[in-house]
Amino acid sequence: MSAQFSIMIGNRSRFEAGDPSGYWLDLPATKEQLHEAMRSVGITADNPQDFSIRGYSDDPDNHIALPYEMVCSADVDELNFLAARLHQLTPAEIGELNAAAQRQNGFENIGQIIDYTYNVDYFVHIPEVHTPRDLGDYYLNKSGIVDMPKEWKGGIDLAIFGNYVAEQEKGAFTEYGYIVESGDEWVSQFEGRDVPEEYKIMSYPQPEQNMDFEAIAPAQTAAPRPVTPIILSSESADDKMKEITDRLEKGIAGIFESERYTEYLRTVSKFHDYSFNNTLLIAMQGGSMVKGYRQWEKEFDRHVKPGEKAIKIIAPAPYKVKKLENVLDPETKQPVLDKNGKPVTEEKEITIPNYKVVSVFDVSQTEGKELPELGVSELHGDVKNYEDFFAALKRTSPFEVSLEPLEAGVGAQCFYDKRILQINDKLSELQTIKTAIKQISYVVLQTMDMDAPDYPDYSTRGIQAESVAYIVCQHYGLDTSDYSFKHIAEWHSGRELGELKSSLETIHSTAATLIETIDGHFAEIQREREQQKETQASLDPAIQPVVTVVWSESNELQDGIKLPFSRANEIFRSLDAAKLNERGYDKTKFEIDYTLNGEASHYEGQQDFGDGDGSLIEHIEKFHTGYIQNEEYISRLLQNDGQEAMEQTIAGHEQVVNEIVPYLKLHDSLSQMEQAAGQAMREADNLTPAQTAYYEALQQYVDDSRAMLNQGNYALPAAPRLSDFDPELQEYQQHVMDEITQEAASAGMTVEEYAANGYEPRTPAPETPVFDTLPPEQQQALSDTVKDTLQLLVDADMAAHGEVTDGTLEAIAVQGYSYRDGQLEKQTDEPQPTEAPQPATPYYTINESAARRAKMMNSFDDYRPGSATAEYRHYVDEAVQLAERQKARVDPMYHDKIDSLLDTYARKLAANMNASYSIEARVPSIMISGGGNFPVRQKEKQNAARDRNMQEWQYIQGLLDKIRSTGMGGISADDPQAVQKLEKKLESLTKAQENMKAINAYYRKHKSLDGCPLVSPEQAQRLISGMEHYDRAPYPAWALSNNSAEIRRLKNRIADLSKKQAIGFVGWEFEGGKVEANTTDNRLQIFFDEKPDAAIREELKGNGFRWSPRAEAWQRQLNDNAYYAANHIKAIHPLTGEQPTELLRAHIRQQKAALQKKPAPDMDMPPQPEPPMPDPSISLKNMQDYGYSWDGMLPLRRATAEKLFSQDMGIFCIYEDGTERAVSNLDDLRQHAEKGGIFGVNKEDWNAYCEYAAMKQELQENEQIGRAHV
Repeated sequence: MSAQFSIMIGNRSRFEAGDPSGYWLDLPATKEQLHEAMRSVGITADNPQDFSIRGYSDDPDNHIALPYEMVCSADVDELNFLAARLHQLTPAEIGELNAAAQRQNGFENIGQIIDYTYNVDYFVHIPEVHTPRDLGDYYLNKSGIVDMPKEWKGGIDLAIFGNYVAEQEKGAFTEYGYIVESGDEWVSQFEGRDVPEEYKIMSYPQPEQNMDFEAIAPAQTAAPRPVTPIILSSESADDKMKEITDRLEKGIAGIFESERYTEYLRTVSKFHDYSFNNTLLIAMQGGSMVKGYRQWEKEFDRHVKPGEKAIKIIAPAPYKVKKLENVLDPETKQPVLDKNGKPVTEEKEITIPNYKVVSVFDVSQTEGKELPELGVSELHGDVKNYEDFFAALKRTSPFEVSLEPLEAGVGAQCFYDKRILQINDKLSELQTIKTAIKQISYVVLQTMDMDAPDYPDYSTRGIQAESVAYIVCQHYGLDTSDYSFKHIAEWHSGRELGELKSSLETIHSTAATLIETIDGHFAEIQREREQQKETQASLDPAIQPVVTVVWSESNELQDGIKLPFSRANEIFRSLDAAKLNERGYDKTKFEIDYTLNGEASHYEGQQDFGDGDGSLIEHIEKFHTGYIQNEEYISRLLQNDGQEAMEQTIAGHEQVVNEIVPYLKLHDSLSQMEQAAGQAMREADNLTPAQTAYYEALQQYVDDSRAMLNQGNYALPAAPRLSDFDPELQEYQQHVMDEITQEAASAGMTVEEYAANGYEPRTPAPETPVFDTLPPEQQQALSDTVKDTLQLLVDADMAAHGEVTDGTLEAIAVQGYSYRDGQLEKQTDEPQPTEAPQPATPYYTINESAARRAKMMNSFDDYRPGSATAEYRHYVDEAVQLAERQKARVDPMYHDKIDSLLDTYARKLAANMNASYSIEARVPSIMISGGGNFPVRQKEKQNAARDRNMQEWQYIQGLLDKIRSTGMGGISADDPQAVQKLEKKLESLTKAQENMKAINAYYRKHKSLDGCPLVSPEQAQRLISGMEHYDRAPYPAWALSNNSAEIRRLKNRIADLSKKQAIGFVGWEFEGGKVEANTTDNRLQIFFDEKPDAAIREELKGNGFRWSPRAEAWQRQLNDNAYYAANHIKAIHPLTGEQPTELLRAHIRQQKAALQKKPAPDMDMPPQPEPPMPDPSISLKNMQDYGYSWDGMLPLRRATAEKLFSQDMGIFCIYEDGTERAVSNLDDLRQHAEKGGIFGVNKEDWNAYCEYAAMKQELQENEQIGRAHV
């Protein structure tokens, strides 16, 4: 592999002594090449602190613009890996990297530059563009993006245009060209991770001097000392304690041998939470990780090897004794005396502390399952954690810690009087952390017990600080090869055993405290970061609604604060409740930004805290419901604005109540679900794997549901249930299912048939009575015989008893007769009156058996057969009535959708009610079962199931809101009938515009609306009274202009949709599947031959595609954005090698060319002449040269503009940047004219004016003819 760049390896000590020489090392390199470079400048394992990178160079023909300071402070292994990755880039990609590095917010570290090699499509690089003028020229004349007549392009300032483009797309001009983000997602492959093993070369060569190779060989292998358990000879527990205590006392002195001392410190780093005595005992016996015999089996699935001797440690063994103690007076705290003057005593149980010797085994004495990763991972490979870890150290330090530009060779300096600790900011991140740990250890120990009479001497504190720093560094996996304790033997010589033991205890306790404090701060900082990320995500309107408090009179809310909707909802509720008992209101203006039907939406409102509206959702719902139900308000709208305007206004309120409010409620529920899952995962210390999986699935469900909800899909899937992740419950459910399968088979039925029959066997059909099979004449003869026999019984009773007995009456009834007024009569079934046929109602089956069992489990009352079905049909009947009312209100084109929603409601309601009966039948009520052995755990599960089923019930009731809102909202491009609906809306709006103009024309002619056939007298009066606020007509110019603008917008939208329908979209094939443009469902659908892997599925979801079980495809709405999203998914790129957007553009060009070749249709009607231009002194070309190009506007000079304005025409000031503004008065018009501006009139308004003038002329001519006839 050829060299990509070179770094200069230098010797820091030589450089400071005046020798600037170094060794240029080409990268990528091998470990041997690095060692050669180090040796050439005098760096070995004896002086690693002198190693430095002092320069950077590359090939001028293949320049790589890496930041010089970043390279000199980087890790050698990272630079080596970067060089290997750069070898794979093309020259164009290297140029793009250089430009990206020069951006204002360029790369922050080598890890990000390495990640660039995995994200070369993240930027778009135009190497020939260096200035705004270059960019303007590129976009206007070279890119093919701007479609504009050539003569127009000459009037555009390229520099201004280029600046505007760069600002809009946030691009940057660099020495290596123009660069802008492409829109692809940046995927972090390396940053924060360790360098692959094959590129790790950083190590130090051994000194090339006379060395005893055999002496250092053991140090190279670093084999752990074998376990040497203490063998106790004592029998009793007390004697064993005494013996092991004696061993401890003797072992302390042996610890202070150089190698043994280092081993002891390593043991402390692993067992910092053990007592001092046990840590010392484990170190003496050579242990590295110890557990009890059973612990190894239960927790790690490992077993102690046969014949292994146990390591001995000390464990608490407290015991309780009963003891007589004096009773103390609670007030005087003196013993209470009896009548004889003796203290009153009572027996108390007290705990006596005690210890015993127990056996444990080291990991080296066991075998079995591989151990999991234990302890803390090494920091030197985890770049992302350096910042958080250093912040944790700063919080741990008693002194203020800062990074400062200290002199070369000075790692840190401490000012005890100012309580300041400064660390050299030129150190590497790893060396910074090690230096901070060492200095903090010194600070903690030097300031500990300074006033104590037995304060240790300076050398003792130094040994203790070095030891504590070693333990802490070793615990966190930092390199401790530069620590040496060769002088430890000299230090401990001549010191008392008590002093040595006290030092060891101080080292142990200080190290343990530091580790626990650092861990606590580190975890706290990590939580803060997670909360910060969650907060940022929660304030993205593309994910969930965001509330902005514009201003508020409440002291609890800050103006301009942004809140997630769920949080704002709760705050508004609490502030409203708190203000209820106070005087006045706290008015609060708010805005809500959200995404509905895939488009950014906005809502503004004001809530008065203290008015009892409650939460934000409740306020919005009450506010708009109040208008909908206010008959006086509706009447006023009708009187002032007319029927159509009233209906549009009320429809707007209904849309908020029926669409936006349910949308906000669902988002609020999802947020509460997310908060509950997050809190459970943060607070629960010992979550089971099933619980962890459940909460993770719940969070993923919230993310997926929000995306669906923002696309207008309110039919969210059922939320995950904990039972779905409970193996025991799943096993139980399978057991129940097996039983049901067996019962169904025994009944000769399928499982589906058995379930539909209420999990009951079929009832045999009653056999046909023999009587019913006889011919009619035989039936009549037998009937006569029966009647004669019954008459004999009646006569016998009357003769013997004077009345007919109960036995005879029962026999009469059994035979189908009745006895009334001394006569036997044959009973006949009265025909039921036939009801008029009703429209088909979408009823589904209710499980009556389950409903009966639920009743038995919860009530002593008997179940009334059919009551569950009756309740269900009552709900469905109400929904049918609602659907019929809605059909009567909306266009028939919406009827099928309403019927579909109604059927969904009926089906889901039946399933929900059946599930409810099943849940209620699981566990009996405590009133039924009693309190003894009540199944509490099963009841908790039942309650949880009830809650979930209630959530489903609430969602189903939301379907009724969707029925109410169908046909009442806006028109989505996703609607297959969008063009027809827009045309109908355009027709209505055009008709209203014509009426408004005609009414104005009538008023201008008659100076009154009396007798105008287009308005009622009441409407005429309101229009005249409103003219005091307008100009000189019932409908002001701005109202006509607004209508014209809306008509233009509708026409453009219809044209755009019609063009898209005519041109269509295009699909393609890719390796492993195909993409289809489904215009019927308005979806871009991706079909894979096989199930895509997890990475591709995540990529699809990240780009807005969702799996559709019905279509068996990944899909999203069919529009241009879908093709741009497909660009980002490499797995589905076309086989032709083109981008999906390139295919679409080529398809559009072909279709446009085909449409232009079609001959124009024959016109039966002659073309209508165009009205003359309103101002002959100015042409359309003059207006276009001026800078205004919209052909819906006709140009005017000042004189014509003033004339038409005086006749109530809507006049516009038009500007050179292509914009326009309505003229409000004559002064406004004159000021614009004095600045050299020109004016315009809407083309449709001018045509209508000309048509009116022609009509007026015709009327005048007719009047003249009439007078001539008279």
